[in-house]
Amino acid sequence: MSPLNNYSISLFKDISLENGGSNPANLTLFDNRLFFSASDGNNGYELWVNDGTSNGTYLFKDINSGNGSSSPIGFTVLGDQLFFRANNGESGNELWVSDGTPEGTKLLKDTFPGSDNFAPYNFTAFQDKLLFRADNGQNGYELWVSDGTTNGTFMLKDIEPGSNGSSPGDFTVFQDKVIFTAGNENNVRELWISDGTTEGTNLLKDIYAGGDSSFPGELTQFQGKLFFSAQNGINGNELWVSDATTEGTILFKDIFPGNNNSSPGNFIEFQDKLFFSANNGANGHELWVSDGTTEGTNLLKDISPGGKSSFPSNFIKFQDKLLFTADDGNNGSELWISDGTTEGTNLLKDISPGSDRSYAFNFTEFDNKLFFSANDGKHGDELWVSDGTSEGTYILEDISEQTDGSFIYEFHVFNDKLFFTANDGVNGQELWVIEKLGGDSALTDETPTSELVQEQVTQVSQDPTSNSVPVAKFVQEADLSEYVAFEGITTQTQINFSLQRQGAFDNSVYFYKIDNTSGTVNGVNPGDALYQQTILDNLFVDALTGEVVELNVENGETKAMSANIDNDYILAPLIVINGSIDQLTDDDLSNDPTVYFPSPGSNSDGFDHIKLIGDDTFGFEDLPYGGDADYRDMVVNVKLA
Repeated sequence: MSPLNNYSISLFKDISLENGGSNPANLTLFDNRLFFSASDGNNGYELWVNDGTSNGTYLFKDINSGNGSSSPIGFTVLGDQLFFRANNGESGNELWVSDGTPEGTKLLKDTFPGSDNFAPYNFTAFQDKLLFRADNGQNGYELWVSDGTTNGTFMLKDIEPGSNGSSPGDFTVFQDKVIFTAGNENNVRELWISDGTTEGTNLLKDIYAGGDSSFPGELTQFQGKLFFSAQNGINGNELWVSDATTEGTILFKDIFPGNNNSSPGNFIEFQDKLFFSANNGANGHELWVSDGTTEGTNLLKDISPGGKSSFPSNFIKFQDKLLFTADDGNNGSELWISDGTTEGTNLLKDISPGSDRSYAFNFTEFDNKLFFSANDGKHGDELWVSDGTSEGTYILEDISEQTDGSFIYEFHVFNDKLFFTANDGVNGQELWVIEKLGGDSALTDETPTSELVQEQVTQVSQDPTSNSVPVAKFVQEADLSEYVAFEGITTQTQINFSLQRQGAFDNSVYFYKIDNTSGTVNGVNPGDALYQQTILDNLFVDALTGEVVELNVENGETKAMSANIDNDYILAPLIVINGSIDQLTDDDLSNDPTVYFPSPGSNSDGFDHIKLIGDDTFGFEDLPYGGDADYRDMVVNVKLA
């Protein structure tokens, strides 16, 4: 128990006795229980259940018998059924369903017969049906539907005839329809609409007429309309609105006038207004607000003045305020609070003092408090709590004494408890719980909270990197590209990698050397014809072995790897989807896998697939067109030994 609160914080169950942990994920409430995926070290990554007690937490079904992993994912509740994707070792990754009993947990449909297939995903509950996309081996990824029975599970519409598929995604239930995006073989992606029938599934609007893609995204309901971002070839990526009719799907506001991109996103409704981030060309990506009218859509606050971007994100409504993260140019990306006015939008807490960012995220409300993970620069990624005041925002528990923290994920309120996953440095990534001990959970010590917190921080540890050389600096640029700059490397130095994968594909991560922060590689600029080939010629190699450093791990597992560096380099990550670099460098062009780079503009789908999700951790999204945007399909933590 932390001395500053009335909460008990403890390891709920050590599922795996192996040091790597069970890596529980996808916590989902169904049938008054918490279902999730985990590995006990013997049965692979399988389906588990939790009734709120440690003894009632057990392997629910070993879908891929033995030590193989079925890797269940995509849990979606529809009525009295739980849908998900899993691999039984025979049918490949397919659609499964459960009625809440082991015997009633079964393969629903083998959409792509055989063991080597492309998994269904993007499950969305709509009315009494499940919409998703799947590939049957003939039509490519297309729109499918299920009523929970085998016969009632079928391809709803072949939007892009042939074997390429339309890859439908971004399913958003709006009024009595589903609005989504779909594309064709020429990468033309537009807005579609469906009433759940084949005849009622049609193109809503060809926003970018003439054969190019509008790339609609960020679909969000507000005031009975659907707001989203899109480009029409004239105004760039801007704010659009739809009433679910072709005529009512229009450009709402050209925030960055001309053929420029304001890139509106991170929409959230708060106090009957729509808050979001956008770039007007003068102030950078800042906090905007709309009352639903064009005239009432304006910059709320220029958090980072002078044309710099504060990149507000991670919005959450808490009590009568809006909390989010932003970078004011002085304090790094930190925790901010707003009452909806310019004057009432301010820095809540500089968690990591100075210009370093705290990487606050995973915000979850519990017991009238906001729980989240953050890095104060001393303890690594740890458990924090806030009551909405600066004094009441503090580290709740230093779960791991390791300097990189406990890697907190998967907050879920269940049975009046807050469950989450964490790594205490001893048991690996496991299931943890926060329980109320009764009484008022507010601070009771007469000493000011800030003094108590500072005392606790000082006693736990000093900053182990305050005078360390060499160093690794992790950066995410304004164009969303990421890299790590190694400085002060004068002798051969070891880099330690910690890997996790919970993705749809068998992926590999590599790093390549860039000349500068613009991403130039050996004098070749991003977008140039020879850029990809130049990258392949400049992959990061182990200074000791001379081999290209390839990072991969089995799905649902963690893995430690290391390599050696002997000079100052700026390294950028890339991810190869369902393949390896060898396939790109051989003479067979037919087996070339998809590659995603840090800059969205360098990717074939134009989407961002790599993010910094911690102060030294890269997260990867392996699905096309942004997938589910969780950036947890591959996670790579990088540290100098």
